[in-house]
Formats: sequence, C-alpha cells, structure tokens
Amino acid sequence: MKRKTLVLAGLALALVVFFLGINPGQAAPAENKSKIASAQNPASRITTEQRRAAAARFKKQLQSSFAKTDNLPRLALDPGGVPHYFGPYANYANSPMPKGSIAVITLNAGGTGYTSPMVSIEDVYGTGFGATATATIDAGGVIRGITLTSPGSNYTAPIVLITDLTGVDADATATIGGVLSGGIRKFIDRLPGLGSANANLLGQYIPVATKNTSAYANSD
Repeated sequence: MKRKTLVLAGLALALVVFFLGINPGQAAPAENKSKIASAQNPASRITTEQRRAAAARFKKQLQSSFAKTDNLPRLALDPGGVPHYFGPYANYANSPMPKGSIAVITLNAGGTGYTSPMVSIEDVYGTGFGATATATIDAGGVIRGITLTSPGSNYTAPIVLITDLTGVDADATATIGGVLSGGIRKFIDRLPGLGSANANLLGQYIPVATKNTSAYANSD
C-alpha cells in the first residue's frame, strides 16, 4: 500500500514539474529576451550624437513657441475703467487699479560705469505719462541718487528705466501717491468704539449701559 502511495506521489510530482515547465531558458518572458538582445546589439543603442540632436530639436521648438507668444497683442485696461469678465480688455482682480502721480523714486542699486545716465518712467499698462527724473553719478560712474523733477499723472504700475552707453546694473523703483483715482478702497472705516464719543465715520458705536431709574427703581 505504501509503495503504491509513493508511486502515485512521484507521478503527481512529475506531472507538476512537466506542466510548470521549470526551465530557466523557457521561463524567461519574450519581452526580457527582447531587452537582452537589444542591449547586446550596439546598433540599437542611442548614441551621444542622437541625444544632442534631440536636445537641439527640443530647444528650437521651445524658442519657436516663445516667439509666437511674444507676438501676441498687448493687453490693455478699459479706458472707461469698466471691468470686462470675457474680454476684450484685461481684467485684473475684476476691478480697475488705482492711478496717480509718481510720489517717490527709490534707488535700489547704483550700478557701475555710468557716464551720462538717462532716466525715463514708463507704465506697465501704458496709462501714466509726464513723469521725469534725473540721475546723479559719482567720479567712479556709480549712480548715487535719482531726483524726481515732474510727478506726471495717471500712473498705474510705474517702472523706472535707466539707460546709458557704458553703465550697467543700476536699478530703481517708483511709487505712486497723493490723491489716487479708481481702484477699490478697503478698510476705510474703523470699527465702532464704546460710546457715542468713539463712533466711527459712519456714526456707528457700541452703546454703553446706562441706568434706567424710571423702569428699574434704585438701579443707580
């Protein structure tokens, strides 16, 4: 009986081995064989020249894409100050931005090598005009100061341009101020205070408890 059991077990094991095909050469998938063959074939490898050519094609395509965007028409604010949600004018924060005259010009960097710097004040959105300024340099060609000679008007986002035949790296910023027009005014009215003496500009205040001796006798 035991011999028959051993024989049957051996046959069953042989059948399992046969169907599973335990053979390293047969067990390797076709995809792995293809990869091995590709790695062993020098003609199928990507060369350094091919990588450089692909990088050059990508760079050319990227530059072409930027060139197309540079030719797009410049967005502008609606001259009437009306926000447009679907064009044709640019819509910044769904509201017109404040405009005003140039109040301050701040010199951030004096640069080097300047001989006769020219200062011009432009506007990112093309709304401002009329502002002028002059630059002062030292003996070493460094800009030491910029003087605002005319504040101009209607500036939204002013930018300071400094040009010179020899000088480089100077930088300055302009800030609008004074009486502004347009835009959204926020947080003008302070919170109401305690009592009528501390009312805000809207006349709002928090009433303080007062005695009512007529309704409540001896409440004082």
